[in-house]
Amino acid sequence: MMTKEECTEVVLQARGAAKHYRTAAGEVRAVADADLSIAEGEFVAIMGPSGSGKTTLLSMLGALESPTKGAVLLRGRDLSRLRSRELASLRRFELGFIFQSFYLVDHLTAFENIRFPLGFNDQLKPAARDARAVELLEMVGLADRADHFPRQLSGGEQQRVAIARAMANEPAVILADEPTGNLDRHSGDEIMRALEDLNQSLRQTLVVVTHDENVARRARRLILLEDGSVVADREIGGQSTVER
Repeated sequence: MMTKEECTEVVLQARGAAKHYRTAAGEVRAVADADLSIAEGEFVAIMGPSGSGKTTLLSMLGALESPTKGAVLLRGRDLSRLRSRELASLRRFELGFIFQSFYLVDHLTAFENIRFPLGFNDQLKPAARDARAVELLEMVGLADRADHFPRQLSGGEQQRVAIARAMANEPAVILADEPTGNLDRHSGDEIMRALEDLNQSLRQTLVVVTHDENVARRARRLILLEDGSVVADREIGGQSTVER
């Protein structure tokens, strides 16, 4: 029988990826020699106590930070070997980001916030960019909020706009850092249902950092960090694939 990696393309990998910082108090090892592979269409949750290295690991996977040693690969490309311009293009077109604080542009409408990243795509004409933004608004259930500014939207609606924006250029992977952290339970459930739908209907690869067990349970796979190290990597509800 073929393994998951043989059946499905591996999209994102960390190979002995570590991140160390030098401070006045000495060296801080935020992430230590992380090894993991994420296949196309997976929904992976990363959990761990505060200070365990979750956001640092996500930043390395998203090409926002370079590993001190080891490597991160996106579709087989070693990110540390790419030039600044290549990394910028990769973040625009291959990776989608969702943050706890939404980071919408206050003076742009929901439609304009979603359309903005489409402006980097030279392959699309203006009319096609407009159509894509409308399609994404409909996908997240906000077609009737297209002309609303962020201040006119609820927290859950703002996060749905952020999801649509992350999807704009059809990224290989969406990376979400505490996407429900600023939301009440009802709004958080709505956001997680939206992400689940993306994963199930479009096979969108998702990596979600969370401290919330209710959020993590929605994923199909759980990676646990402690003191910067991956201590468990298992299918949720199934046998552990890795235990350290």
